[in-house]
Amino acid sequence: DIDRLYAQPMSGQPAAFGGPAQQAGVQIIYRIDCYASSSAGGVTQAAGHVTGVYSCVATGQSCQRKI
Repeated sequence: DIDRLYAQPMSGQPAAFGGPAQQAGVQIIYRIDCYASSSAGGVTQAAGHVTGVYSCVATGQSCQRKI
């Protein structure tokens, strides 16, 4: 499951109004959840859950794990 949490201006970026310059100064925060289970004969053998929060530049050039 991928959820877009919010968008925020990047620190140290100049303010811009419209166009690509504005998008370059915005980071979008996503939460990614993954649930998995393994079963044999209807009996759950193992289960796991992983969650990560990532900050991505609006231009799509990079993402970095935050949590």
